[in-house]
Amino acid sequence: MSNRNKLTHLDSLPDYILQPRPDVALVTGVFDILHVGHVQLIEAASQHGMVWVGINGDRAVKWLKGEGRPVNTYTDRAAMLAALEHVSAVFEIVDTRVDGAIRAVKPAYWIKGGDYTLETLDKHEVQAANDVGACIILFGRVGDYSTTKILQRL
Repeated sequence: MSNRNKLTHLDSLPDYILQPRPDVALVTGVFDILHVGHVQLIEAASQHGMVWVGINGDRAVKWLKGEGRPVNTYTDRAAMLAALEHVSAVFEIVDTRVDGAIRAVKPAYWIKGGDYTLETLDKHEVQAANDVGACIILFGRVGDYSTTKILQRL
């Protein structure tokens, strides 16, 4: 599958997302400056099924992260993630929250990076995961990788 074929829109995902999918692991986030922590997260997610990545759009990132962000546009971030071997689909999440994407995709797993805990996850997103029967997996941090820290070093 070419990288371009992995890029889609949430409303254009395959028809089979209408039912909960035992083979889909949904990973959501900003992915502004792709780093090894992101790659390890995607690789870990692939152990649970097909990896679909929902990326916050540019306006949502600016609201979440502040002025000067994102560093890379959604188009560039999506292209980089689509180039990863373990990624099956990439789509934009225009909102700051991902509960709508969780409800639309109905994944078996919703996977977040190690910078979150069950207590710090958005309660609406957790509720959406529970409503569709998705298991929430928090990938433990390996190393000290973060886009914010990369930007501070620059």
